[in-house]
Amino acid sequence: MVKTMRNNKKNKRIVFIKSGVFSVFIFLFLATFSDAASLSFETNKNISLGERITVDVLIDPEGQSINSVSSSIYFPDESLSFAGFSSSEGSINVWVDKPSQKRPGEVSFSGVIPGGIERMYDPINTKKFDIPLVRLFFISKKEGLVSLSLNNSIVLKNDGKGTPVNVSEDNISILISK
Repeated sequence: MVKTMRNNKKNKRIVFIKSGVFSVFIFLFLATFSDAASLSFETNKNISLGERITVDVLIDPEGQSINSVSSSIYFPDESLSFAGFSSSEGSINVWVDKPSQKRPGEVSFSGVIPGGIERMYDPINTKKFDIPLVRLFFISKKEGLVSLSLNNSIVLKNDGKGTPVNVSEDNISILISK
């Protein structure tokens, strides 16, 4: 009987330790996904040679209020040429660095959203929308499948401290044909 009681206590300790380890694992796992935002593109994925391409850069701040975004977009310079941008279609209204081609195949931008932004509201459609940051224009120069990628992105919270947010960056492929 004494031996059975010792085994029960030992089993309870093991279960308690396993539960504690599991709880810590879940906490750390969930913590890696908090304070995240995702940047992505929206565009027509099939275009004609010589056509002007409109590419919207979007952000999903995952319920956080953000007020600053900086990023670089990489593209094959032999297939696309940067043709400008429109800030009237996006949420950034104070530019630190307007979208411009810094090097062949790279467009960079940096801007601020005074007062911050957390999400887009549509009183008719309650579906969650990604927030448009800026609209970029490219001209297709060569047939084939081309990729645009976001890199070196920095997103800051609207918390008065400029706290960085973890950022996931998306890529997109566009088919250019005759």
